[in-house]
Amino acid sequence: MNLEWVRQVPWPKVHLQSSARVSFDQRTFQNTWGGTELQVQTELERVQSPDPLPLILGGSLGGLLLLALVALGLYKVGFFKRRYKEMLEGNETPGDPPGEPQGPN
Repeated sequence: MNLEWVRQVPWPKVHLQSSARVSFDQRTFQNTWGGTELQVQTELERVQSPDPLPLILGGSLGGLLLLALVALGLYKVGFFKRRYKEMLEGNETPGDPPGEPQGPN
């Protein structure tokens, strides 16, 4: 069934009514629902799909902003300071605060 004409109709909804008639050999088959005609009403509605570009851009920029805030917070608490070289030289133990050597005063 070709429904291209639905796109050209100016209304947002279109009601279609279809009817069918069934004929059969009544000597072989039995009709249990009582009639040989059936009508069906269908409602076609035109739906505009949303533009995904603002959602994608907003989600990407929001994710990058959240990543930057988390990285800034970790930097402020000293998460990225390297103490590995000082620990290898024996001047610092893992529990000492950064930057203060633990040698004899």
